[in-house]
Amino acid sequence: MSKLSYNGARDVILGVLMPVWNGFETPPLHIEFDDAPTNQQPSGVPWGRATIRNTAGAQSSLTGPFGNSKRFTNGGTLFVQLFAPIGDGSETLYDMAQAIVDAYRVAKHCNVWFRNVQMNEVGARGPWEQINVLADFRSEEHTSELQSQD
Repeated sequence: MSKLSYNGARDVILGVLMPVWNGFETPPLHIEFDDAPTNQQPSGVPWGRATIRNTAGAQSSLTGPFGNSKRFTNGGTLFVQLFAPIGDGSETLYDMAQAIVDAYRVAKHCNVWFRNVQMNEVGARGPWEQINVLADFRSEEHTSELQSQD
């Protein structure tokens, strides 16, 4: 069985978002990530922020033959915050949110799956209109620890 770490799951989760994001504009719109914020939001154009929050993790199997393998199920939520200037922002944001929602609803991976994909209107704050896309995820992590056989 394949092993999928937290980093591997993160790569799969963001791997669904980035092709959609890069298709919005040329050059691609600005996006921030929680591990590398730039705090330099562009002026007058849409932008976004993606955050992954792991919220659950549990062993989901007993050991395999000879006690050398286990399966763990991890879960959490992806938050994609979308911002656009007030004015035409709602139409732009709805189109962006719909494209992201559609991508996560059809995404397939053998160790990561998405549920409860939705968008939520936040409203206006300062010069920005905001809509969030949320997707709950579950990932399977498999370990195989070979025990020494003295």
